Amino acid sequence: KYVLRDPVTQQYAANIRGGSNNYSYTFSAAYDKTLGELQNKAQKLNIRSESIFRPAKNLQISFGTYYTHNKSISGHTAFNSITIGGRPVPYYRLADEEGNPLPIDITYRSSYTDTAGGGKLLDWKYYPLEEAKRSRQTITRQELFAYAGIQYRVFPFLNIDLKYQYQEQQSVADRINDPESYVARSSINSFSQLNRNTGVIKYIVPLGGTRVLANSKIASNTIRGQMNLNKTLGDHAVIAILGGEIREAKSNSDEHTIYGYTTDPMKTSQVDFVNTYPDFISGSYAYIGGYPSFRQTLNRFVSFFGNASYTFNRKYSVSASGRRDGANIFGVNTNEKWKPLWSVGAGWKISEEPFYNFPVLP
Repeated sequence: KYVLRDPVTQQYAANIRGGSNNYSYTFSAAYDKTLGELQNKAQKLNIRSESIFRPAKNLQISFGTYYTHNKSISGHTAFNSITIGGRPVPYYRLADEEGNPLPIDITYRSSYTDTAGGGKLLDWKYYPLEEAKRSRQTITRQELFAYAGIQYRVFPFLNIDLKYQYQEQQSVADRINDPESYVARSSINSFSQLNRNTGVIKYIVPLGGTRVLANSKIASNTIRGQMNLNKTLGDHAVIAILGGEIREAKSNSDEHTIYGYTTDPMKTSQVDFVNTYPDFISGSYAYIGGYPSFRQTLNRFVSFFGNASYTFNRKYSVSASGRRDGANIFGVNTNEKWKPLWSVGAGWKISEEPFYNFPVLP
């Protein structure tokens, strides 16, 4: 769907479009790679292919595929995204005269972090210039769209369509926070338990970095059949469609956080997601965030529809439409799972009447 809206790709596709009266095809591809001013990176690949066969006089077969792949890598923190107390600060220094990174009090005041834990805690300060080196996120998204269709013309005024469509979307997000990152240091300090008498500190969240993994996938299958009628006989004209559609969509997602993560050597540590532990500052008990979560949904849809209109002498027309949609997500009761919809209408094209002659309102 992205390729069709890209004028450059459309022109390229037009250059390689080929075929004959019984067969035609289109193939196109596009690749983009960008580097932002904050050292963030992105790349995108689009591929499109379509073919149409006409093996018989009244028979047409078509199929096509669209594929999109996106990958983005985070860079430096945007200047206007840093807030203090929930409010943006117009001026602050990121480095001193010698270029050394300076901290910013985004969560806790320096007067507190300088003395909290009597020097036993990890550095609890946030350094914007260092975070891009310590935290990075990679997001990969891809989508596959494929379809196939058969159209048969029974009579010049009547044809039958049968179409199948498959669509799949996948997304993978991977964020790594090194042990020196603010996210890792803050999570460790927040659940640290310090014995004021002995000076011994116990780490509920293990030393090391964190890695957050999130995956999602949705796939759908759709089948649609439709009959199309378009008949004109003298002053009478009838246009009608009749069809049905079934669709199934299944989605899966999962997310979890790994603690004590280091890349060289690669290792992880176990944490207790079940019990609560006191917060170092407030003392209130809380769960360690990032426990594994999984979700799966399966939705099915069924639709039957029809629409017809009759026009006489190109002036007077009446129309009617109706459809009934069913899904496993409409309510709980059986009689609420089907939703009927209908409409009727009439029209009069008064400008076709001999007596109507008003140039101001044609």
